[in-house]
Amino acid sequence: MKREDLRAIEGMTPELENAVMQLAGADRTAANAREQQLQQQVAAAQQAQAAAEQQRAQLQQQMDKQQAEYRLRELIRTAAIAAGAYDPDDVVGALITDTSITSSTEQTAAINTAVEMLKSSTKPHWFKKSSTADPDPAAQGRRIVTPKPAAGDPLAADPTVEDFAKMDYMERIRLKATNPALYAALLKDMAKLRNRY
Repeated sequence: MKREDLRAIEGMTPELENAVMQLAGADRTAANAREQQLQQQVAAAQQAQAAAEQQRAQLQQQMDKQQAEYRLRELIRTAAIAAGAYDPDDVVGALITDTSITSSTEQTAAINTAVEMLKSSTKPHWFKKSSTADPDPAAQGRRIVTPKPAAGDPLAADPTVEDFAKMDYMERIRLKATNPALYAALLKDMAKLRNRY
């Protein structure tokens, strides 16, 4: 609104002209303030939307990572069971962070290779002996000579599950070498006791 337009109105006095101009100025100031307030609200809404999108993307990324890790654990567990692992969780724990597996595009092949490495050289005691890889010497006509344990030796008599639980690693390996059937039976009994508690 211009003063010239007001002066063209019949009966417009300078006082009325000033009053109208003041009212118009107040309206313009209020309109500008309202526009700024709306712009601030739009900016705040856009920021909130961007933050929500970022949070959604982070949650999706976390879910994808957990799903990939679960799938990897199951693949390793399956390969460990197929390879005859006594406790597949040992194999999973050993291989879950192996970068040659996690970064591989052919994870199944990489897992099978790593499990075979554990079985053949690194941790063979984690796996059951297969009949083809470890043939029975008696079946091939060879004599098995088992040294007789000395008196006071934990292996002097067949150990019980309680005795087996108290044995150290080397004593268990010796038992496995001298009496594999008893060793396997005691290992199963130990697993049953663990599962019971």
